[in-house]
Amino acid sequence: MSLSPEGPRSPHDVRIAPPHIVPRSAARDLPSRDSMACDAADREPAAAPEDATGAGDARLRHEVWTLREVIPSCPKAGKVVLERIMDRLEQCTCDSSDRFAVRLALEEGIINAIKHGNDYDQKKHVHVSCQLMPNRVWVEIEDEGPGFDPESVPDCTLEENLEAPSGRGIALIRCFMSSVEYRNGGRRLVMEKRFSSSQS
Repeated sequence: MSLSPEGPRSPHDVRIAPPHIVPRSAARDLPSRDSMACDAADREPAAAPEDATGAGDARLRHEVWTLREVIPSCPKAGKVVLERIMDRLEQCTCDSSDRFAVRLALEEGIINAIKHGNDYDQKKHVHVSCQLMPNRVWVEIEDEGPGFDPESVPDCTLEENLEAPSGRGIALIRCFMSSVEYRNGGRRLVMEKRFSSSQS
C-alpha cells in the first residue's frame, strides 16, 4: 500500500524540520518536534541548522544520522518523513536492493500506523525515529492506537490465507528487514536493516 493522500484532511498544517546529523553519543538526547497538520507537506522545509550542512554531510560515514518526528495520522505527512529518510539513505554506500527493502518496509510501517493503528484519527500521532549508520539503519514507528497481537495476524504465505485481506504488509516487512520486533502491545514497530555491503 502506497502513502497516497487518502485519509481525512485537516485544516491545520504540519511543519517537519530537517533532521540533524549528530554523534552517536548525543543521538538519544535529541528532542521530538510536534507536527500540526497534513497540508504543510507542500511547504518549503525550514533552514537546516549549521551543524547539519556542509561539513556535517561529509562526516556522515563516521557519524550517526538521527531523525525523530511526530506526525499527524495523514498519509501525506508520512510520505514527507519517508522521503527524508530515503534522501539521506541515497548518500550512503548501501546498494539499491538495500534501499528498496528499507523503502518498502518504511512505507508499510508508516501507513499501517496511520491507517490500522490510529484509524486516521487526527487527534492521534505517529512517532517515527530513525538512526542511520554506515553499516545499517534502525527505525522505530509507534502509533497511539489500541494495539494488536502480531501473532494473531494470519500468515499470508499459507495456502488457506492466500486471499486473506490482511497480513501482507507485516510479511513484507519481516521479509525485507534484518530484524523486526513489535513492542508496547503491538503499537511500536522496531526494525533494522543491515546493509549487504557490511556483511560481505
